[in-house]
Amino acid sequence: MLMPNFIKTSRLSLTPFERTDIDRFIELVNDEGVARSLASLPLPFTAPDAQAWIADREQQQASNNKYLFAIKTKTSGFIGVIGMDRQNKELFDLGYWLGRKFWGQGYASEAASAILHWAETNVGIKAITASYFQDNPASGRVLEKSGFLHTGVKTMRYSPAHDKRINNIGMIWLGNTPVSHGREIL
Repeated sequence: MLMPNFIKTSRLSLTPFERTDIDRFIELVNDEGVARSLASLPLPFTAPDAQAWIADREQQQASNNKYLFAIKTKTSGFIGVIGMDRQNKELFDLGYWLGRKFWGQGYASEAASAILHWAETNVGIKAITASYFQDNPASGRVLEKSGFLHTGVKTMRYSPAHDKRINNIGMIWLGNTPVSHGREIL
């Protein structure tokens, strides 16, 4: 499935990542608060890191193993990233981050709901996993608002910004299956 040119919500555009977003990407992700919530980016995150990251994502997107979107607003432009990457033959994993000054405004939930709807209706994906570091409960709330359920699975995952392995909480989204929010599946 080819990536769309964009996914629109009432306040956001989810667009393919553009190389012109690199400087803003580097600026926003180099905030320690943002970096501490990520499992895949080093701190500091440099221009060579960004070039390597983009090349890797473009290669994975070409093989339909990753769908990556820049999150943009009309007034602020690039504010973060959201995407799904295939973890095994069947499941994709959702990941996202926003620049700190865009936290607490509902943008992450709005972007997550939009990409989940797109994944289900256009790609036919019926289940997506996600996880968050235990010291980032706000991310868990974003996932819950988007329809994710706690799986009861906790793992240790390396965090470059923490420079150690920390507790990671697993969640799953089951498409439009009616579920009770806050219910845990095992």
